[in-house]
Formats: sequence, structure tokens, C-alpha cells
Amino acid sequence: MTANPCDACDGTRFRLIYADHPVLDGPLVSCETCGLVQVNPPRRRYQIADDATRETRTAAYAQQAATVRATLQYRPDLEEAERAVRDRFWRERLARIERVAARGRLLEIGSDGQFLRLAAASGWSVTGLQPDAATCADAAARFGLELQPVTLGEAAFPDASFDVVALFHVIEHVPSPRALCREVLRVLRPGGALFAETPNVDTLWFRVLGPRWRQLIPDHYWFFSPTTLCGMLTRVGYAVDRVERVGKAVSVRLLANRLERIARMRLPLLSKSLAWLGLNDRVVWINPGDIVLATARRPPH
Repeated sequence: MTANPCDACDGTRFRLIYADHPVLDGPLVSCETCGLVQVNPPRRRYQIADDATRETRTAAYAQQAATVRATLQYRPDLEEAERAVRDRFWRERLARIERVAARGRLLEIGSDGQFLRLAAASGWSVTGLQPDAATCADAAARFGLELQPVTLGEAAFPDASFDVVALFHVIEHVPSPRALCREVLRVLRPGGALFAETPNVDTLWFRVLGPRWRQLIPDHYWFFSPTTLCGMLTRVGYAVDRVERVGKAVSVRLLANRLERIARMRLPLLSKSLAWLGLNDRVVWINPGDIVLATARRPPH
């Protein structure tokens, strides 16, 4: 198959990393021009185009969710127990934003409602986009938030509509990170800030675990490093303030589950030991270095 031009730089020469990864939606390659690691060409697209019908979108999201959950050995009980811990994670991300941006109009793309609920309580005027109708319904039931069931292109906001736009684990899923970030630039006011968080391929975990790295899952297509993320945003027209490796709050229970996922087997002795010691609900802050957060601005002039 012939690879598509690199989304970040339009390069056409690639170095092959994995020709036939068991989970990814195509071969994993690295652009020889800018270094962006990507699935190229993809066999299919889980992402939803702006012109997709509601029925097509609903079916595609259901297929995507089933495939990803099977890959990740998804446990609903574990994810539900982790919701309270994620509040601490989202509060930390909100604090990062508030250190560099005054409260104003905030747009979250790919929202599930949890972050926006905290932002609204902190004084922000919030708007959330979420093309998956089921996630919109869940956000309304859990948080009383009405998310717009559309993509950014469908929303068609006027220029300079927002002071801050947040993309938490979105750009690795979309057909074109560059096109999305260009549209975000348009809807940001001059001087407004973009916060984009995504997996970091420039990590020891990828070098050690290789094809078993936790971020190599069916609906991930773009694997940025601090250098390639900064380069792509700069080419789009942003002034990049910083790109930093960030951590998160997790329970010991979740850490044990992730160890089982890496080992690809259940570890009953570990689970029993944590339960006996009463450590399952202990919350720790970890930073494995495989997540990056970029802070960038629309230039004021």
C-alpha cells in the first residue's frame, strides 16, 4: 500500500516501524522529514467525518468502543471506581490552565463532561463538543451538562469565539491533527490559548515495550513527541509556550490492572495482596513520561 503524505509536514518518505501490528489499524511508520510516528496508510477510519450521518456516526462509535474495550480488557467496575480519582486529575489540569489564562470562554473538544463540570464551577463559561451521542447522554445524566453532538467543523463557530480550547487526548484519534488545530486557531481569540494533551512516543516505555506499549491501540493514529508536536503547531501558526511531560492521579487498583495488561495475564496474588493490605483505594500521582501537554497561543496580531 502507498502511504499518504505526512499530515504534519506533507513529507512522503517514511521509515517502517511495524508492518503488521496486531492491534493498530495499519502499518506504523515514522516520517523521515519531521519524525512524526503515524499509522499510514490506515486500513479504515474509526474517526467520524464532518459529513457523516447520525446513523453512520453512531454505528462507527459503537464499533470503535467494542474494539478498543476488547483490546484494553476493559472492566466497567474498575473504570467506574476510578471516576472520583479522575476528579483529582481534572482539577490539576484546570489549575494548569488557570495559571496561564484568565477565566473566560472555554471550549473542550471530545468532552465527556467531567472536566467541564469542574471548569464551570470554577467560573468558566463552558462549551463542550462530543460527536458520540451516547457520551452526550451520559454527560447530561451524570453532570447536568448539555454537550453539542457535533465535530468542531460542524459546530461552525465564528472567528475568535473562545479564550481557551482544550484537546485532551483527541489529536491522536482524528483524521488530520493539523486541520483540527488550524480550525482551533481560527476559533481562538488573538492571544487565546490551546491546551493539547496526547501520548508521547519519545519515551522509554515505547523503546522497551515496543509493540506492547499501552498507547498502541486501534483508534490511535498519530504518535507525537515534544519535538513533532511543537513543530506541527508552529507550522499551523501557533506560538508554542511549552510542551511538557505530565502525570496523573491514579488508584493503586488501576495501577495493578495496567500491570496485568502489560503482562497479558491476570496476577491474582498481586490483587489479593493489595486487598489484604487495604491499598486498592490509595491514590498516587505518577508520571511515566509517555503523555505530553502542549500550551500554545494564537498570536495577538
